[in-house]
Amino acid sequence: MAESKRHWVERLFVEHAGPLRAFLYRRVHRHPDAAELAQEVYVRMLRVADIETIRNPEAYLYTVASNLVKEHARDERTGAGALDVDDPAIQELLAELPASGGNLTPSSASRGYVRYCISYLLSATRQWCFSTGMD
Repeated sequence: MAESKRHWVERLFVEHAGPLRAFLYRRVHRHPDAAELAQEVYVRMLRVADIETIRNPEAYLYTVASNLVKEHARDERTGAGALDVDDPAIQELLAELPASGGNLTPSSASRGYVRYCISYLLSATRQWCFSTGMD
């Protein structure tokens, strides 16, 4: 496969964006959670070490999505994803977000968005996000 990993993942997401979000929404029943999970699927697909080993990209995409739905359900049951947006460390991470993040204030932030922001700030793809305008 001559195309770069990033282009391969982007093409896969362009082709499956709507159906993937619908798939996730049918399982989590909240649009913000479905959108957050779709973003995480994208990040995890970018972390695949060797895309050459994936024989059926669509099936792999939905397998990653299914596993994330299971993780999400477990986190919801156990409260593992709960964050205190008033925590100074969390506020410090939120302050590092690019200005295009909108008028988000810690008190108005959803738990999912805060988790996404923190994962964004701590992820290995942070530099890629800045360089491609995905901030």
